[in-house]
Amino acid sequence: MSLVIGVAMTLPALLVLISVNLQTQLGKVEDIAEVTAYFFKDVPDHRVSEISERSQSEIAHAEIIYVSAASALAQLTEVTALQPVLGALEPNRCPPL
Repeated sequence: MSLVIGVAMTLPALLVLISVNLQTQLGKVEDIAEVTAYFFKDVPDHRVSEISERSQSEIAHAEIIYVSAASALAQLTEVTALQPVLGALEPNRCPPL
């Protein structure tokens, strides 16, 4: 009899715990879209900046970050695990984002 009472009390408690955990985890999901744009090598930096500024003004609540090829390469070289890989790549290995 005590086993039946224990199971009867445990099952609703488990359902409540699962429900609370799911609500917590689903609440962390945000409505965010991320777009990465790569430009051809011959597009000048000032043109990319113009495109970034125009996109920023046309898209509400947008955060646009321009990363030049030199800046991206500098960020990659800070990661010591990637040093052998970067050494094996040809020059101009990072297109601007």
